[in-house]
Amino acid sequence: MIKSSGKVKYVFYVLGVLILTLGISFTIQSDLGTSPFDALLVGLSIIVGLSVGSWEIIIALILICCNSFLKRQRPEVLGLLPSV
Repeated sequence: MIKSSGKVKYVFYVLGVLILTLGISFTIQSDLGTSPFDALLVGLSIIVGLSVGSWEIIIALILICCNSFLKRQRPEVLGLLPSV
């Protein structure tokens, strides 16, 4: 029973991330405006040419490395999981 509830949690997590990503994508496509962080990603995408998703992964890597440096700990690579 415990293993099946763990799987259900992961399914709901992945489903939630996919729905959130779909909503952000619709917001960007509709030109209604986005959150400040998504606006940064869209601006970088327009100026440099990489996709919004690529920029999200790059920025996440930079933030994880900065956090690791400031805390003087090893980077937590699992922090990238939501951006993949």
